[in-house]
Amino acid sequence: MFYYIIHDIRLINFKCVFINKIVSKFTVVANLKKIKDNDKREKATPKYITGCKRIIVSDDYLPSLNRENTNIITDKLHSIT
Repeated sequence: MFYYIIHDIRLINFKCVFINKIVSKFTVVANLKKIKDNDKREKATPKYITGCKRIIVSDDYLPSLNRENTNIITDKLHSIT
């Protein structure tokens, strides 16, 4: 039952822009606490509301950005080779 309630709430989130903005802000703040570096945190912060782009459902993606050998590159792509 709980599983269905969560999915219904997600549907309401995508249909109602006001609720979507509130939920987006809450989830972004909660998730970005996992990134320790302020520069990486700023680059990883989405500039759009939830559902505008692909949603990453993973519990190890954001903590992996804390590794020293990880960079976030936000430059535009010029070509793919």
